[in-house]
Amino acid sequence: MKSFLTIAIITFSAFCCKAQVWQMPNSMNADTYGLQVRNDTVIVSGLNTLSISYDNGATWTGIISNLPASPFVRDVLWVNSRLFVTILYKGIWVSDNLGQSWQQFDGTTIPSNGPTEMGTDGTSLFIADVNGFLWKSPLNTPNLTKVLTVNGSVTDISIDDDDHIYVSTVLQGVYYSTDHGATFTQISNGLPPISPTLYSEVQSIASNGDGDVYCGVSGKGVFKYNASSGTWEAKNNGIEEIANNIGTSYRGLYAFDDNVLFGGIIHQYICGSKCASL
Repeated sequence: MKSFLTIAIITFSAFCCKAQVWQMPNSMNADTYGLQVRNDTVIVSGLNTLSISYDNGATWTGIISNLPASPFVRDVLWVNSRLFVTILYKGIWVSDNLGQSWQQFDGTTIPSNGPTEMGTDGTSLFIADVNGFLWKSPLNTPNLTKVLTVNGSVTDISIDDDDHIYVSTVLQGVYYSTDHGATFTQISNGLPPISPTLYSEVQSIASNGDGDVYCGVSGKGVFKYNASSGTWEAKNNGIEEIANNIGTSYRGLYAFDDNVLFGGIIHQYICGSKCASL
């Protein structure tokens, strides 16, 4: 079981005349797993955490008390006015009023301890589980179909404006689909390997409307996909010491169209003297 650690919400900005550097606008004393952003509103889920901020993370309000379920909210997905969450041992839940009330979405197809990460292309909901399966369902009515099986488990899902689906995994790097999940292709060249065919755990994946794709690799930092070369490249300017620490985890990456990347880094010491260097 993973122990409780401190999370910092950090941003990664890319400007035409400045170097790409990580910065830390604020920190949360929470183990972050899911992150959704819309305008100035940020929603974070995790261990004992489901919180909302209306001012880009400057202040936070907990909304976990409104969930009739386990305190481990594994992931959060905000689609139109509907909020989806996956909860350890309690399945998938939905709210149409930003967490004021909830109802269960599906409690039969996926075992209650199974659903983890989620993503959407606007018409379908994609759900990963602990058994290495990726499921697809209509957004409004649960009707799950298995579309991908991996060795290990799926750790994150990201879908860009072109409906390209990116899936990160524990052992097999990254997969992507350009046909709404009908077929998937592995794109893992350049990620840190642990054997000729297996890779370090890719814990998060994020894509934006400009075609940029980022992933967070356990103990190795943040990588960006170069589509022209078909390889991943490290992007750790400002967090080199943290990125090279084997105990560091990267979860909850969220990419914006203006090349700003939000992320949650799991490691206690980054909230001490290291904060100034991010």
